[in-house]
Amino acid sequence: MKKPIRAPWSLKKIATRIRHGFGQGTLANYIPWIGIRDLSSKGTSTRMWSPKTGRKMQFLSNIERDTFLIAEFREDFVDYWEQWPLERNATRWAAEKLRYRHPIYVGTTIPIVMTVDGVLTLRKGSGTASKAVDCKHSSELDNPRTQEKLAIARLACEHTNLPHILVTEAQTPPQVVKNILWVRISVRKSGEKEPIKGTFDMWPMRMLRHLAHHQEDAAFNGLALNAYCKWFETEHRLPGGFGLRCMKLLMWQHLVVFDLNTQKPETMPLGALQVRRPLSVGAQRLPETA
Repeated sequence: MKKPIRAPWSLKKIATRIRHGFGQGTLANYIPWIGIRDLSSKGTSTRMWSPKTGRKMQFLSNIERDTFLIAEFREDFVDYWEQWPLERNATRWAAEKLRYRHPIYVGTTIPIVMTVDGVLTLRKGSGTASKAVDCKHSSELDNPRTQEKLAIARLACEHTNLPHILVTEAQTPPQVVKNILWVRISVRKSGEKEPIKGTFDMWPMRMLRHLAHHQEDAAFNGLALNAYCKWFETEHRLPGGFGLRCMKLLMWQHLVVFDLNTQKPETMPLGALQVRRPLSVGAQRLPETA
């Protein structure tokens, strides 16, 4: 199969992308400035549906994907814009101030529209706060040119009052990412119909009430999570695997919390969970996804 022919970058191409909304929008309407088809990446490129942004995300490396997964799982998550473009005036100013060479498109003299790997927006008080995120493996930071580009991006972000952070593999522990994926797989898929009436509201809330009611029971707290989920299925005549999905849906909504560094969370005792008591006995629905 032939590789797609990519049009060379030009001022016209940049203007066209801006006109078509690349690097603009929020949540499901956001379009990354560059995507997987636009350039080769180091590591593994990934397309991944996000139930919180409502669209398919594009990541150019595993560390970018893992950084997003950890961010998305946060309770205060609002939005994430991957491959977000920085203003060229800001990056050119930053490069000149730092006395670093501004990147240009290959075969041209046109300054690149530099991007940060993501912009993360979180709830803060009654409003929101955003910060730019760049993701690099520690080994990449030994490259002087990589350090220069990061410094340009950081200064350009600060110039526009956008905090900038650098994430390395130290902030994306494999076990944490693995556990988030373990929880995330049970979240309602786009267009998915309820396998059983009440799958996404009544049954998880019924489990939550039962967990909250027995928190002080020592024998109950010693029960393994997977054993409890199987008991829940038997008690209510539910299909196999349904109880674990209910538990994971509660974890996704942070109504049940566990240590993300836990190995084999399905076998941890119920006493290791933090259970938030339902607001009322009659509560029947999970809170809406952000």
